[in-house]
Amino acid sequence: MFDDLLRDVAYAIRSLSRSRAFSIAAILTLSIGIGATTAIYSIVDTILLRPLPYPDSDRLVRINENWTVNGRIFQRGPTVPEFQDWTSRAKTLSETTAVMPLGQWTVRTSQGGAGLWGVMVAPNTFSLLQVQAMLGRTLGAADAANPDVVVLGYDTWRRHFGGDPAVIGRAIELRAGSLPGAQPPPPRLLTVVGVMAAEFPANALGAYAARTGR
Repeated sequence: MFDDLLRDVAYAIRSLSRSRAFSIAAILTLSIGIGATTAIYSIVDTILLRPLPYPDSDRLVRINENWTVNGRIFQRGPTVPEFQDWTSRAKTLSETTAVMPLGQWTVRTSQGGAGLWGVMVAPNTFSLLQVQAMLGRTLGAADAANPDVVVLGYDTWRRHFGGDPAVIGRAIELRAGSLPGAQPPPPRLLTVVGVMAAEFPANALGAYAARTGR
């Protein structure tokens, strides 16, 4: 049987060598097909198969609203009054939180200015996700009265603050971007209260907004 396999392989190689154009086309087709299949599987694995990196991740859901514009349907998050109304009426959710992307801000560091992406979250976001800070603390109910605090992601802490543990309690200046010709908003001073661990997926924070009850 092994001899038959060797003869078949040798015959296939001779056949391909006699038709190089066909061989190149076949190899390119296979490469594209394998690459596309791998890419699709990676997306499906990330979105559907791999569990979210939080405790009891099967209970986390995101709530959006369908919005029709010129016959096309878009998804958007609720407004503040809508969120408050949904929260007060919810019967299947044990806890809800709000997450709003802020876009890119410029932060002043010892190495100069750096562009950072961030989100504004309700104080209970980290407790809902059941995650703790690596340094310092996360947000709590007391921060609702003093919103000028920030929790840094691990990569941001390492890259722009040198991995310095003394960053806790430091005030950092953030400047928001502005539209061309518009007056830029004033900078904000935020106090660093915590740094998340490396495994915390800060870039995916906006995907989760509620925890279902049991």
